[in-house]
Amino acid sequence: GNQSLNYRVTVTGAGGTEPTGEVAIYDGSRKLTTVQLGADGKATVPITGLGRGIHLLTAKYLGNEQVAGSTSWPSLVLKL
Repeated sequence: GNQSLNYRVTVTGAGGTEPTGEVAIYDGSRKLTTVQLGADGKATVPITGLGRGIHLLTAKYLGNEQVAGSTSWPSLVLKL
């Protein structure tokens, strides 16, 4: 079936700076969605619609006034 997976994102700022704003989730170079970070710098993103095969999911933090944007290491997902 079309099962979803929960992709968890955590953004931490240097020196206790609060990361706020948005994180874009990508499958390779294809943007899947953009979500708002919670007050704790975390978000859980339900991912649906991935076809069979290998997917490399990355989270791209878009940054704010205090914290620069950054991109996560890819997470490998195998959809059977």
